[in-house]
Amino acid sequence: MSLNLQELIIFREEAGRELTHHEVDNNFKKVANPWDATREYFSQDVVFYPVGNGPVGNGLDVYMYVNNVSTIAPAPVGANPPSNLFNGTEGWVKIGTGTIATSQCMCQVTHMNITSQNITYIHSLA
Repeated sequence: MSLNLQELIIFREEAGRELTHHEVDNNFKKVANPWDATREYFSQDVVFYPVGNGPVGNGLDVYMYVNNVSTIAPAPVGANPPSNLFNGTEGWVKIGTGTIATSQCMCQVTHMNITSQNITYIHSLA
């Protein structure tokens, strides 16, 4: 699988100025957020997608959208990651899997462990 990846997060210090609201929003899409069927995702946006039967699933798969043709063409809106996998040109690439712990009353994600290629990442979401 050939992925055309590039640095897409803009840092204020490197830009030498304050970021626009659009630039800040795009930065947040480059880190894992829950997949939303109504949101547009562009190349290298990262989401976590619940798997299992519980209210937030029994675990999470982590996907990154890749489009090797155009970084400005969005993923098909509403096509969840498992149904639109990378086909050599565009689609979602599974980059990890993990489990979540939730609070008892709000089902808020408090931490996520992602295991990919024998490397374990622990990312605090709270």
